[in-house]
Amino acid sequence: MTTIENVNSIPEYIDIFIKNNHNQLINIHNNGLKENDNEGCLYMICKKSEDKMDVCFLNKENILLIISKETWEGIKESSENRKFIINDLDNKRIFIINI
Repeated sequence: MTTIENVNSIPEYIDIFIKNNHNQLINIHNNGLKENDNEGCLYMICKKSEDKMDVCFLNKENILLIISKETWEGIKESSENRKFIINDLDNKRIFIINI
């Protein structure tokens, strides 16, 4: 069973990565939207134990392999901001943030 929790912050190592790479992440996100009919989000796979962060853009088809269609629709409706999905493998948590 999946538990969904609202939190007001993300782990510091993820926050630092986003702040240090903000412009590049926004460029990847914006280019992905242009190439995918303005739908999708940035996806990051974080493995702190290996000091690794993989970043890619997911179109709707690939998003629906990770989360349900209803969840995706809810995320889209919740904010007009850029959406980042961060999969923290070490802590087995997924963060959905608006930038």
